[in-house]
Amino acid sequence: MLSPSPISRLFWTDKVWSYSWQAYVPTQRDAMMKAAMERYIPADPQVSVMTQNTVNWSHLAHREVYLYFPSVSPSRIS
Repeated sequence: MLSPSPISRLFWTDKVWSYSWQAYVPTQRDAMMKAAMERYIPADPQVSVMTQNTVNWSHLAHREVYLYFPSVSPSRIS
């Protein structure tokens, strides 16, 4: 009943934004962020990147070394 699942009551209310349906609908801000990533971050898998929070997009994750924030050491993608 209180989980961020489409079958929960909380998912369909606006009480907690991060658990509601609105958190999963792409916005204009998301589109702008993706466009900026494509423009300024090379697609080369040799270029390592560091992301934080919910910025998980395939353009960034397809790397040989993927760093997440906060991170102590790199994670090798095999």
